[in-house]
Amino acid sequence: MNSASGSIDFFISYTGANTAWAEWIAWTLERDGGYTVCFQLRDFAPGTNFPLKMHEAAARSKHTIAVLSPAYLEANFTGSEWASAFVRDPKGIRRLLIPVMVETCQPDGILAEIVSIRLMDLDEAGARETLLQGVSDEPRSARLPTFPGTIRTAGPEDYISHTEMSPAFPATLHKAAIPRKAPADKIPAAEPPTRVPWTPLTTDLPVPWDKAVPSGVGVPAGERLQLHLLPVVPNFVQDLRRLPVALLVDAGRDGGLFPASATVTTETSKDHVAALLADTAGLRIAGDGQRSGWLTLPLTEESTLPTAIADGVAKLVAITALLRPPLQGGVAFSVAISSVRGTTRTLPPRNWLPSRYLASHVKQVAAELAEQFIEGALGP
Repeated sequence: MNSASGSIDFFISYTGANTAWAEWIAWTLERDGGYTVCFQLRDFAPGTNFPLKMHEAAARSKHTIAVLSPAYLEANFTGSEWASAFVRDPKGIRRLLIPVMVETCQPDGILAEIVSIRLMDLDEAGARETLLQGVSDEPRSARLPTFPGTIRTAGPEDYISHTEMSPAFPATLHKAAIPRKAPADKIPAAEPPTRVPWTPLTTDLPVPWDKAVPSGVGVPAGERLQLHLLPVVPNFVQDLRRLPVALLVDAGRDGGLFPASATVTTETSKDHVAALLADTAGLRIAGDGQRSGWLTLPLTEESTLPTAIADGVAKLVAITALLRPPLQGGVAFSVAISSVRGTTRTLPPRNWLPSRYLASHVKQVAAELAEQFIEGALGP
């Protein structure tokens, strides 16, 4: 629990069969949403009075999340937990009770009348976005509607949806059957991976070449590599000042961009948030959803530069793809490399792909993007 006293944002009511879901929901709300959360597994120490702690946590919470499943509806104590929130807000004006359905079930009575957040059959990226949108008090992002009188070619905005995302997260993982081992002579040969579906852009997207690296950053000791993720349909961040900039620092450390012991400075403004490691590396999120990352490649021979670029692009794509909030719709990419001699070679945004591939095919996206840059910017 992130708050030792006073109110907390969410108390999670769940049964033991859904502990994994409760832990994932708590982690997502805290790390990706910046909320404070209380749930039994982590916050109730051995020896404490369980019913009393439940009562205190529910009373101090602005919202109670009921993790709905067949096991939850059959449990003995869960009814009193969600009912405590309901009686304090029977009309749902303050949204004290927010049901989150993780397995298909049929609530009855009062609970059946409350709109729930439904995470069934979503992959992790879809479940995360659905959860954060569902608990937020901010209005949902506007989506371009389809004109009903004609049939048109699908565009980037059509991918702002979770209905197409693959299922199996995380409740079905433990149900997967263990396949029998096939005889060695009957194991099929591995098929080469299908290339991700790049689609040519039909509009120009501005690239923040001069903004991604702050003006105060000095000349690098090697080649500076920039990567920009550009939403084709702007993903406006409601209030950048509410975005925990520490998430950028954590993402950089987790991805190996920022050393664990290094001092990382942060910037927060109405236009962007950023995390910077002197003149070596940085991450940035802009108000329209653009994500940028840059790093300095070590001095190397021209013949080995393509390998260094491929490794650098892979690292930057892996980190920026995981920055929160997750990108929705189509996403395009641009890459640049600046040398100590002052020359800059760029790959402007030419193609886009559905943002869900950042979660399902991130290594493949990085490899193909590096290939495009090396052929386009470094080729003959």
